[in-house]
Amino acid sequence: MGLHARVPGRDRAGLALAVAGLLVLVLALAGAADAARLVGQVKRVALPQAQAPAASGETWLLVAADDTATLADLIVLAQVPAGQDRPSALLAVPRDLLVQTGEGSRRLGLTLGQSPAELAGALCTGLGVPVDHLVMVEARGLAAAIDAAGGLTIDLGEPMADASAGFDLAGGPQRVSGAVATAILAYRGLDGREAETGDAVKTEHSAAVGGAVLAKLGEAIGGWRGLRRMAAATGGTLTVDYGTNLFQAARVIGAIDGPLQALTVEATATQAQLLASPQTMADLAALGYQAGGCTVEGL
Repeated sequence: MGLHARVPGRDRAGLALAVAGLLVLVLALAGAADAARLVGQVKRVALPQAQAPAASGETWLLVAADDTATLADLIVLAQVPAGQDRPSALLAVPRDLLVQTGEGSRRLGLTLGQSPAELAGALCTGLGVPVDHLVMVEARGLAAAIDAAGGLTIDLGEPMADASAGFDLAGGPQRVSGAVATAILAYRGLDGREAETGDAVKTEHSAAVGGAVLAKLGEAIGGWRGLRRMAAATGGTLTVDYGTNLFQAARVIGAIDGPLQALTVEATATQAQLLASPQTMADLAALGYQAGGCTVEGL
């Protein structure tokens, strides 16, 4: 006759609770370790201290950069009211816009070649926009995140092709991979030397695709599991400022559900430079950003 120990019902319940508690602890520790690993991959930068009249809430600078992190392919300003996560305004700023910096006039997208802080400073001195938070992702990480989210549906409105980037797209709605989406954002077939209508087309493409990208990523983030998947996809290509954490960024991007408004530009007589239009300055002023009203120490 075999020997066995009888465990009273109360003790069995206690043992089950202890095991369950241990399991929760193990999962929590694993989650914490996973979170620490993902956070450790994020690069950090310091933003310049801007002095400007108080705008309505905080301004987030969202940037899609090339893989060298020296060229900005998409520049988005998201104004988030105080105490909220959902942006009340989303502006796509043309990367070829000429702005004033400490080194003179430069195209906005090229200021990233110095650092993200230089880009933030150029938005301050050039357009009167003080930047409170930065989220920047490089092209390969953005492409991986789009693929992890299941690809992207875009509507270009008209055909678009770039042999060097390897895409030839018809007009109308269509589904594209992350690589094609980032190639469209990086498309430089039209630039400031061409007619103003050409620049408008490029800006509209960037705003349309950029808006679809932000909406897709916002939809995919949805909670810790989605955030972990997106953060893992971007790998070491994500940069934020020291005052921003992944959860803050996830809440803001996850709340984006509206289209991007493309700021307008006007070309100079030689078509070689793009300047902010009066409408752009009026749009910015309506949000509390005053041209000439923002200064950065050292710029």
